[in-house]
Amino acid sequence: LKCPRAQNMDKYHIVRKIAEGRYGSVFLALLPSGERVAIKRIRALRLPGHDSWKNAEREADILRVVEHPHVVSLLDHVVSSTEVSLVFEHLAWDLSVALDQRCFDECQTRTALKMLLLGVTELHARNIMHRDLKPANLLLGETGVLKIADFGSARFRQESEPLEILTREVCTRWYKSPEMLFGSVNYTVAVDLWAVGCVFGDLLSCVCRALFPGKSDIDQLCQIFAHVGIPQERDWPDVSRLPDFGKIEFSEREKKPFPFESCRSVASLRLLRSFLQLNPALRMSAAESLEDEFFHAEFADLRSLVASLEERNRTSVDRVSDEFLDFREFEPLSPFVPPESVADEFLTENMGHSTGHATPPPPERGHVFKSSFTHA
Repeated sequence: LKCPRAQNMDKYHIVRKIAEGRYGSVFLALLPSGERVAIKRIRALRLPGHDSWKNAEREADILRVVEHPHVVSLLDHVVSSTEVSLVFEHLAWDLSVALDQRCFDECQTRTALKMLLLGVTELHARNIMHRDLKPANLLLGETGVLKIADFGSARFRQESEPLEILTREVCTRWYKSPEMLFGSVNYTVAVDLWAVGCVFGDLLSCVCRALFPGKSDIDQLCQIFAHVGIPQERDWPDVSRLPDFGKIEFSEREKKPFPFESCRSVASLRLLRSFLQLNPALRMSAAESLEDEFFHAEFADLRSLVASLEERNRTSVDRVSDEFLDFREFEPLSPFVPPESVADEFLTENMGHSTGHATPPPPERGHVFKSSFTHA
């Protein structure tokens, strides 16, 4: 196992709250050595009907068995009578922030996508569905590495196991697959591959918006069908059996090209289409896609990209006043005071972009803590 379950949080000094949601919060914290970590504290009760406890433990179970360069590392797992705390390595940025601030060229896109696919390949090889892949859950470190984070919706799923009912209340709408939008409760890891395609499209688009920014589930389907076509039984057998398939009739129209097609390579567009297949059985697997010709070209070092984000961060926003927080709702923590040089650094950096867990994405992109804590 990657991390043993610790007994308390005494060794962590909380610097500030980064994000808050329905079931908990994320904090930036320091170890006595000065090392930064991100602590996800989930309010959870060991009582019947309180699924937040079960889901928090499942997130920890998943991350304890996954050790990969492109999956965020779980460093500690602390349990009390009322909450579960998951301690992660700290990465300063997430892909949604990077996309909002700059356009990715094709080499940078290729590099980011390959790291994402390497992580997804590892998850799927271990029969893990992430179920919420999106830019806000893809963290960027100062070394230029990209790592998959936020496993609050993830779960194990063996393809050979008997079909079981899965919740449809997972995955942020803009990255949700057609089968989930049609109400499927027996989906597979292919839902992650659709989300990878959407993230890939975000990287290619360079317009600071999602590939399919639907305002509702119906509008989401309309935007998808406008570019990839209407699902047909001949191409997607049994699509008509999905719970919500026949509730709305979509008219057949000529498919529209993506706005960025004229300025992107043929190889990138072909790979994008291989992920954006309506029929989940036809989507290219993560492992297969790594052999695609799109990756037989130059890559980029993303350290300069991350450095540019840090420079903008230092110069764009003044500090806000509540750097350190009132923790009356939580158990007392250690009185440890961080080294002066590290503390000074925190007092001068931008609070809003301190970690990938921290950045609140637009409403359609979802939040770090979601209602999916209550679902299977």
